[in-house]
Amino acid sequence: MPGPDLVDRLWAASEHDQGIPPAEAQALFIEAAEMIEMLRGLLEPLRENGLEDMTPKGCA
Repeated sequence: MPGPDLVDRLWAASEHDQGIPPAEAQALFIEAAEMIEMLRGLLEPLRENGLEDMTPKGCA
């Protein structure tokens, strides 16, 4: 599972003047793709049932 600092590492990589090594870039892309897939999985119930069908959770 991707680490919580993925966004920070992506921003840091984008700010490199000389670029980053291809292997590091590939690792970041793979980690970002895994994170996106995980987030899509969390949103899937909203797509299937709609927001109005979900009961509130927590202190919201």
